[in-house]
Amino acid sequence: MEEGGLYTYDELLEPSSELLNVCDIRFVQQSRLLALEVREDGDYAEASRILENMLAALENVRGCEDIEYMRYLFELACTRKLQDRDDEAVVLLKQLLDTREKVLGLTHPHTLNASTVLADTYTDQGRSEEAAVLLENALPIVTEQTGPTSYKTLITMNNLARAYRNHGRLDEAKPLFEKSLTGLEDSREAHDQNLLNVMENLANLNADLGHYAEAEALFQRNLTIRIQSWGSEHPSTTKLMLSLASFYEANHRISDANVLYQRVLAAREKQLGRQHPDTLKVLAHVVRMSIGDARVEETIPIARGLVSARKANLRDSSDSDYLYNDRMHLEAQQLLAVCYQNAERYVESEELHTTVVSALREEEDDDRSLLLQSLYGIAMLRQDQGRYSESEELLNRALSIGHSENATADTMGLRKCTQGLAQALAKTGRVPEAENLFRELLAGSEIEHGESSLKTASVLVHFGFLYEDLEHWPEASSVMLRALQIREGKLGKDHDACSVPCQAIALCAEMQENYAEAESWYYRSMYGMEKILGCDHKDTVEVMRRLLGVLSALGKTSEEEELLAHCRLQGVYFVKRGVVEGTKNPGEEADDKSPQEVRQAEESKPPITRPKQTVRGLQDAPCASPYHAAKL
Repeated sequence: MEEGGLYTYDELLEPSSELLNVCDIRFVQQSRLLALEVREDGDYAEASRILENMLAALENVRGCEDIEYMRYLFELACTRKLQDRDDEAVVLLKQLLDTREKVLGLTHPHTLNASTVLADTYTDQGRSEEAAVLLENALPIVTEQTGPTSYKTLITMNNLARAYRNHGRLDEAKPLFEKSLTGLEDSREAHDQNLLNVMENLANLNADLGHYAEAEALFQRNLTIRIQSWGSEHPSTTKLMLSLASFYEANHRISDANVLYQRVLAAREKQLGRQHPDTLKVLAHVVRMSIGDARVEETIPIARGLVSARKANLRDSSDSDYLYNDRMHLEAQQLLAVCYQNAERYVESEELHTTVVSALREEEDDDRSLLLQSLYGIAMLRQDQGRYSESEELLNRALSIGHSENATADTMGLRKCTQGLAQALAKTGRVPEAENLFRELLAGSEIEHGESSLKTASVLVHFGFLYEDLEHWPEASSVMLRALQIREGKLGKDHDACSVPCQAIALCAEMQENYAEAESWYYRSMYGMEKILGCDHKDTVEVMRRLLGVLSALGKTSEEEELLAHCRLQGVYFVKRGVVEGTKNPGEEADDKSPQEVRQAEESKPPITRPKQTVRGLQDAPCASPYHAAKL
């Protein structure tokens, strides 16, 4: 011990059995402060170790009803929350709440604090009704004890608003968030952590309500304060970056989301190391962002590395960490399976999906999202193989599991499985049943999220894909046009997410021989996809190919040549009637110019101008492009 009754860092980090057997009050308090300091630096595992060791010592020396024991129990529960181990946090908080009610009473501030944190954890678990009950009971007591504008009242108000938001009671949540934020701004410093958390919660609520500009402004303001206060690599800053990245991802701003995920990944690799669970969690986001990329084969080794790292963490797990790391290992395997699936390596994909399904126990796992994803993956593989009855059986099984009484709601997983089932039904000639499933999905989304929400637009896009598969071109065009109008209204006409419905509308027009309309939509789709996916992505190349066919059908030779020049400038080449385009005459052989020489020649030519978009009526007749892609 140093002068003044302070223990050394080494004594606190690795206390002797003598210190643990005595549990001197100064030693106990200083150890707790060290654990909080370590946790603040982002090392949750080390903070947990210190807290667990001290809890065991305190239980032995002072008993479970000791005030310091309860403080340590509370801090360990908070640490579990930061580790996303909410199930363990709930067990600890219930124990704490029972003890504080017994020792301190129902209305003691420490008891209310445990109640509000437990409610907050319930909210994180999707148990928002239970959370709301606890918080509705706590808020009037806290308000009476501390005042309507006190710090504790404002935080409790924020927690209740979170529960309302997660329960879909958005209109009740917003005034609570706004009142909490205004009160904290009046009484706290700008960099107060809880103030920034409330600001983040309000941003997420605005996103739910479709107020995207307000949401992004709050996110950016929040991020600026955190960077100025703590730096761009601080755990609090990178945590908000993840929230903002998720916001961008949900709004189809994939490139913006990926930039933030990469920044967080670099920070965590530097601070925690490449194998740390929190680093691997961000790496999983990066892999997911790359799955639809043209270079998915390059993503596969990264995903394999993620699986190996998760397996190593599982092997080295303590008993308390094993279940968490086991699930993370399964999630990594499922992600690799999707990579294989997108790369058309179906055998490897199915093996991994099957491994995940076999490892999960349906009757014991309340959170069925991972199981639904893998069953959906196998079902889609079956559809690719033309085995629609097997796909239907798997998807019905997934929906039965997802709707079971004990399952935690996974709206997105259920929606994907329902969409997949509709596709399987349509492929086997049960079109009315497929349409009814989509109409039910659409009606549910309109009620839950609103007729003009982005989630409703997503359902409409998949409904349009169903009509495309059935070659019901007018219906597909109508549904896709409505989806496009929603996305344009929410995100703007130049937003990346508008390219997919544009491509679909173009295809519908082309298949009905309305080539002039198809031309304008294909140009818009092509430029959007070049920005999102790159010029060499297979989907972008397909749009280029079909646009060339449309221009050929319209007899627009000069525009056709300009587009071919644009494609060559991007390193994309096409063949028509067995000849590489770019030769002097259709009957001549391709010249010997290298792609680099072709590029230099094209750079001096003026760029293509986008034709003005028009919308006209549709007719009914098919057409196919005479072009296909070729490599020089």
